Amino acid sequence: MELGHIFKMEMYKNFRDKPYLIMIGIFTASMTILSLFVFSEDFLFQLLRNHNMPTFVMQFLVLLTIFTFLGLIVFALLYPFHLLNLDYKNKVMSLMFASGVSRTKYYFVKIGATILSCYLVAAIISLPLMLSTESGEILNVMFRNILSIVQWVVVMMVAIILTKGSLSGLFLFIGLNLAIGILQLFIGVAIFSPSYSIIGGLITGGASTNVITVVTILLFGLLGIVLLRRQDL
Repeated sequence: MELGHIFKMEMYKNFRDKPYLIMIGIFTASMTILSLFVFSEDFLFQLLRNHNMPTFVMQFLVLLTIFTFLGLIVFALLYPFHLLNLDYKNKVMSLMFASGVSRTKYYFVKIGATILSCYLVAAIISLPLMLSTESGEILNVMFRNILSIVQWVVVMMVAIILTKGSLSGLFLFIGLNLAIGILQLFIGVAIFSPSYSIIGGLITGGASTNVITVVTILLFGLLGIVLLRRQDL
């Protein structure tokens, strides 16, 4: 099977999952409400000047803001994990590889389709904000930190392969990500000190941070391919 066909198949599957489509719709609706009220400069100006908003409306907007952003944090962890382990959960990987799909091609397509799907979903959810305010910086931050996002997905893929798509892979990923962050900090300080800063690198895309991130991507990318090619399905 050609690489393009595998990619189209993955993208088709990624946007056919009704529960997650419903969640995306709910987040988009929440962002639309927040963009019209909470993040609207005219609304905030009128609120500060008049102080006449009903209490229950204020309580609703405060709760909506809190739950929306907490939900988005959880969603940012669960959504790529769901996309990456979908074939394990549906038990179709052995059938795909038996039909002639290259495991290496599948690996790269899975990573690429997951990253693209996450960017498309982020664009959909943040669209109301981008149309109403300058809060469209969400996507700008994502594009500036593309290497960090690739690392996130590649490390998550390794955790999923090791656990064959089980829920424990999510906890393994969190542990791996924490260990990688600590190790990157020590390496960065040892090699690039005193100019190295993980936080500063995430914001500005510092060269030292990018170098370490690329090395991490290459190491875990190679590990993921080796593990997938040797895995008994």
